[in-house]
Amino acid sequence: MPLPYTSTRLVTEIPTVFQVKHVWSLTPNLINQVSFGFNHFFVPITNATSADKWFTKSGIHGLPAGDASDAFSKQLLPGTTHSNGWRGTDARDFEDNNYNFTPLQDSVLFVKGKHSFKFGGQYQRTYDKVKNDDTGSLFVANFSNNQTAQFSSGSTLNANTGNSYASYLIGAVNTATVLQDTVSGSYTYDRSAYYLFSLGSR
Repeated sequence: MPLPYTSTRLVTEIPTVFQVKHVWSLTPNLINQVSFGFNHFFVPITNATSADKWFTKSGIHGLPAGDASDAFSKQLLPGTTHSNGWRGTDARDFEDNNYNFTPLQDSVLFVKGKHSFKFGGQYQRTYDKVKNDDTGSLFVANFSNNQTAQFSSGSTLNANTGNSYASYLIGAVNTATVLQDTVSGSYTYDRSAYYLFSLGSR
């Protein structure tokens, strides 16, 4: 379905690459190269409906700042004649930061007659930082067939009638939940280090 009902996010990929190399000839047949490198891969992922302020347009006010007041709400629509819900757990904002450091990379090339020998080593560190649910809030609306159901007798609802999507269209919410993330903006981390040595000849 089109916006705002779609369950999707917008992904932006922002790479930053920096590298410094220095090469010098120690002797006519011996060359050394040393380098330093840094890569940052930043991926902010946002809900596709946040920028359009769908809740403001719909007239629902008083919700906390963040996803709850900006993006289209997570709708639950139980039933068999339509989608059972919009958005979902995969539609919340988060960001991923991947850092790759190469503090030292050194290689030596030695040429002897028709032969060449190359050997060197590298030390590398990786660091991944993920920020989950960084908007701080979420609004979940549950719609039921009860709000549009018929009565079987007296005040007893006929459970086989009504439609949750019809209840949604008239704004008859069955239950609603506002989630306020107490750890909004927190990060999870993953760190690792690698050593690599190589030797080759030709």
